[in-house]
Amino acid sequence: EHLSLADGLPENSVLSMLQDHLGFIWLGTQLGLARYDGNKIIPFPYSPGNPYGCSGKGIGALMEDQHGDVWIGAESLIRFERATQRFIEYPDKNSRELDFNYIRFIHQDKNGLIWTTRNNEGKTILSRFDPKTNVWVYFTNDPKNPHYLEGNGMYGLSHGFAEDKDGKIWVITQGKSGSTLQWLDSKSDKF
Repeated sequence: EHLSLADGLPENSVLSMLQDHLGFIWLGTQLGLARYDGNKIIPFPYSPGNPYGCSGKGIGALMEDQHGDVWIGAESLIRFERATQRFIEYPDKNSRELDFNYIRFIHQDKNGLIWTTRNNEGKTILSRFDPKTNVWVYFTNDPKNPHYLEGNGMYGLSHGFAEDKDGKIWVITQGKSGSTLQWLDSKSDKF
């Protein structure tokens, strides 16, 4: 089967996909989001003027959280609140409407924190969002940053990130000396 604009997709270029716990297929496109139930597409087109509409244009990543809400990686991080059918935006300091600057990876860790990566000016940026406090933390290779990472970017957009069975976060970064494997010390909150 082939789905297209004629079927209700906001745009034909699908960038991300997720099957949720109810069996719906969520499709992220370059002009918004769509939900497919196997028969019909419900589009959620890019609608920046609507305070509870889909403010994401390029949907580069999708993730379902522990409560069944769908998190959307776009120019900002967005949560589709299933109970109210509203989109809630959580902008970070890297949010902007530039082509290919959208979030490309989302992961919720065992503590409920949301991890994202995005490509920004040739570097893969790792960020962490706490949904309870609405606070972002940025991990960079700036030695003055308390959340310092070796290297100038992560290895790949998603395959350089992992959480082990004990909840420890591991990343692979790339720098002048090659690739470096690092893990997050949860006590100091540093890699």
